[in-house]
Amino acid sequence: MRYLVLTDIHANLEALEACLADARERQYDETLVLGDVVGYGADPNAVIQAIQALNPLAIIRGNHDKVACGIDQADGFNPVAKSAARWTLDVLEPEHRQWLTELPEGPHDVDDLVQICHGSPFDEDAYIFDELDAVRALKVSSRPLCLFGHTHFPMTFELSAQKFDSSDPSAAAETRLQMRIGSKYLINPGSVGQPRDGDARAAYGIVDTSQRCVELFRVAYRVEVAQAKVISAGLPEVLAQRLALGERSRSVEYGVRSTHSPALPALPALPAPPVLPGPTRPSRFAFLPPPEFRRIRVARGTRTEHPADYDTNQQNRRDEDEMPRRHRRPAADRCSSVRISASTVLRRRQIVHR
Repeated sequence: MRYLVLTDIHANLEALEACLADARERQYDETLVLGDVVGYGADPNAVIQAIQALNPLAIIRGNHDKVACGIDQADGFNPVAKSAARWTLDVLEPEHRQWLTELPEGPHDVDDLVQICHGSPFDEDAYIFDELDAVRALKVSSRPLCLFGHTHFPMTFELSAQKFDSSDPSAAAETRLQMRIGSKYLINPGSVGQPRDGDARAAYGIVDTSQRCVELFRVAYRVEVAQAKVISAGLPEVLAQRLALGERSRSVEYGVRSTHSPALPALPALPAPPVLPGPTRPSRFAFLPPPEFRRIRVARGTRTEHPADYDTNQQNRRDEDEMPRRHRRPAADRCSSVRISASTVLRRRQIVHR
């Protein structure tokens, strides 16, 4: 069985059509959709119709799907995402809004090998960016292969009894991963309509269960057409700009520019630090050897070699603190003396006030 894996389409019809055209040439049997069918893009109704025509074997909802159909609030969204969600809610056809409402929650077990989720197996809205979250998801996953989306970053994680490994296949146009028996895999094929790894090309994947392999692909599409639709629809202009850039990649953040991201302006060189003048003459005590400190153990009750090092009061206080309880004065006697002292003070105060 060959599964076509689509996630984070985000109402980008041009990107979806390019992925479907490329996938038909590679052949597939069934379709898996990992959520976020709408949001950000300008063609929510057309994209929903295209997904319905595919008749997916398994499909789950994403966080943008929940907000766009009104079953969840956009409290955690930034202003741009909130604006796009409100616009999508207004333009959705009633039957398409109802279709989004009926999408099931992940995770979902497709067969004995594959499990799908939007964010993670332990929380449909959680993000998996680092190794700690990936290990937790791999331990929770009920199948050897768990496919997820939500981050818009193509990533692969492998966990076995001997090792844990991760890779970032975003720079390659095609990536093939052969699954080993005894290992568990957590794979994000990347976003169809909103790439976030610095590569503007659409991303999708194909899982071959008979060969136990996963293939990830990147496909170029008509970005300028999708941008024009976003601007003409009145959506925030930044949503059109990020389509051409694939937003900001992690490679750019760490100083390595992706081949599909624009060149960054060179930073100005920092001025050289001033040279401070050194000491004009050596220190007065430079000829003296460094001091030596030694710890000397002194037996209890004995004196040190130097009389000034011996403190009689300190020695006596230590002896009193270490005195066994049976040698101390009874507590009743101590309390009675305190009571007598207090009563004496009280009587004296009364005499004074009289």
